[in-house]
This record gives sequence, C-alpha cells and structure tokens, in this order.
Amino acid sequence: SLRYFHTAMTDPGPGMPWFVSVGYVNGENFVRYDSTVQRMEPRTGWMKAAVDAEYWDRETQVLQGQEQTDRVNLVTL
Repeated sequence: SLRYFHTAMTDPGPGMPWFVSVGYVNGENFVRYDSTVQRMEPRTGWMKAAVDAEYWDRETQVLQGQEQTDRVNLVTL
C-alpha cells in the first residue's frame, strides 16, 4: 500500500519543523519533506535510484504549496 501523511503544528518546539510530510510503501518510509529542509528527499536507496532530479523538483514544489496551504489553515484555526 502507498500512504502519505502530512502533519502541521502550531508550536512544534525548539529546532523541530512545523510541517512534515512522509510517504510509506508497505510500511517502509521512502520519502520525507519538512519545513526546515524544504526539499523532498528519498529515504531508501531504491527510491533514490528509481527517479531523476526532475521528480524531486516537482515533488518539492507540490509540498511547498501544501506547506503554505497548511500555514494559512493553522492561522485560520
């Protein structure tokens, strides 16, 4: 199964990102993005080898948009 989890926090604590997105395939964490690094990154060797730099750029842009949406949603709450 393929699952993505996005978490946004109003007060994550010192040194912790306020937004995190992780992807899992069959229970294995294979990608991660957070508001500190602001870049989608592979978490497995097979994922790193499977796609090119354009994939990471596209996914990073998508998650930067999600990060901004969640920032607005947190302010609204």
